[in-house]
Amino acid sequence: MSTIVNTGGSGAAVKFNVFCQPTEPKEKNGIWFKTSTNISPKKIVFDTSYWGKEGWITPSPITEYSQNLRDSCCTVYKNKIYFWGGVTDTGSWAMSFLYDVAENNYKGTALTSDGYPQRAGAMCATCGDYIYVIGGHDKNETIIPHILKYSPETNSYSNVCSMQARKYDSCCAVYNSKIYMFGGSNASSTPMVSAEVFDPDTKSCTTIRALPDNRTGSCCETYGDKIYVFGGYMNGFKNTVYEYNPETNTYSTLTPMPASKSWACSCLIGDEIFIFGGKLDTFNIANTVLAYNPNTKTFRYAEPLPIGRYSSCCAQVNDRIYIFFGYKSTSSTYGSADGDCMSLTSKQYPDNPTTILYYQPNDHTHMTSLLATKLVDYLPVYFKDAMLFKDGDVTFPAVYCGDGENWNLIREEQ
Repeated sequence: MSTIVNTGGSGAAVKFNVFCQPTEPKEKNGIWFKTSTNISPKKIVFDTSYWGKEGWITPSPITEYSQNLRDSCCTVYKNKIYFWGGVTDTGSWAMSFLYDVAENNYKGTALTSDGYPQRAGAMCATCGDYIYVIGGHDKNETIIPHILKYSPETNSYSNVCSMQARKYDSCCAVYNSKIYMFGGSNASSTPMVSAEVFDPDTKSCTTIRALPDNRTGSCCETYGDKIYVFGGYMNGFKNTVYEYNPETNTYSTLTPMPASKSWACSCLIGDEIFIFGGKLDTFNIANTVLAYNPNTKTFRYAEPLPIGRYSSCCAQVNDRIYIFFGYKSTSSTYGSADGDCMSLTSKQYPDNPTTILYYQPNDHTHMTSLLATKLVDYLPVYFKDAMLFKDGDVTFPAVYCGDGENWNLIREEQ
C-alpha cells in the first residue's frame, strides 16, 4: 500500500513511492515505514519544522543519577544518551555511563582509568557508528589532547589522534561527517580563538579560520550548511552569535542574543536552535530558554527551565529534550544529580492526515533533484528524522530505503 508523492513543480513532477505497512513491499523503490498495520496515508508532508510547541514536564520524569555532577558532556546513539566525565560534589570524577531513555535508568560502559583519563569540560559527538570524545582536563588540570573513539556496538575504545590545540570547555558540531570545534580554554584557563576540524576518515585534525575573538563556554549547532556559535566568556559574558560557513571557511556576525551568557547547552529542534540556561554573570544563573531561527535570524523566548542551570548537557531523543546535571540556581551544591525534560508537540495539519514529516533545512532544491534523478541511495541522510503523524499522534517506526533491488534499513524503530 503506497502513496505516490508528486514533487518537482509544474512540468517537472516526479512520482515517489511511500509505503506504510508491516510487511516488505514487493516494489523496492521509495521509502518504507514499517508500521504495525497497513496505513494508506491521505497526505504526505515534507516539512522543515515538524515541532509546533514545547513544554516542561513537572515534576521531571528523569531518574536521578547516583551523585551530583557538573561539566559532563553527552551525545545520542540509538535512543540512548552517552555521558563522559564530570566532577562530583566530593571532588571525585565520573568516568563514562549512559542513560537508557526507554528504561529510565543509568548504566556504565567499559571505560576504565587505564589509558583513558577521567576528564571534565570535554566535548563529544556522534558521527556515523561511533562517538568521539574530545579534549577536557584531568584531575590535575592537565589538558587531555587526544580524541577518543568509542563504539557503542562493541563497547570498546581507542585513541585516534590529538587536537591541534589543547583545550577544554570548547563546543563542537557535526557537518558533512566531520566534527568542528570552536574556542575553549587553554592550560592557563585563558579563552582561545582556536578552531579546528576533525575528520574521522583520515583520523586527523586540521586548523580552520580562528573565531573573530577569544571565548570559552560557548555552545554551537549545525543547521543546514552552516554552524552557529552562541555566547561564551572572555573578560565578561558574551551575547555574540557567529555563523560559520564550512565551505568557505568564513564567519558572519549575526543578531546578538537578547542576553549575554556562557556555559549554556543547546539543541536543534525542527528549524530552531534552543539554548538552555547558562550563566549570566558572576552571581546569576539563567533559567531562560532562547529559540533561534537561522532562517529569519531572530530569537524568541521559549518556556523557561523549571530551575536555572549552567555547565549542564542536553540531548534530544524522539519527542523529548533531556537536560542533565550542572550548577543550579536553587542550590549551593557543586552540581546536581537530576535533570529536566521538555516535551515537544508536533505541528497539526488540515484534515488530520497521516503525515510523513521530513527534515531538511534550507535545501529544497537538492531534495527535488534527488527525487527527480531517483538517487535514493542518498536519501538515508535526510530521512533519519522522519516521523508518522496519524490522528494527532507521532510515532517513529523503522524506516527503509529502496534502491530498486533491496530494502535497506536506515533507522531502527524508536
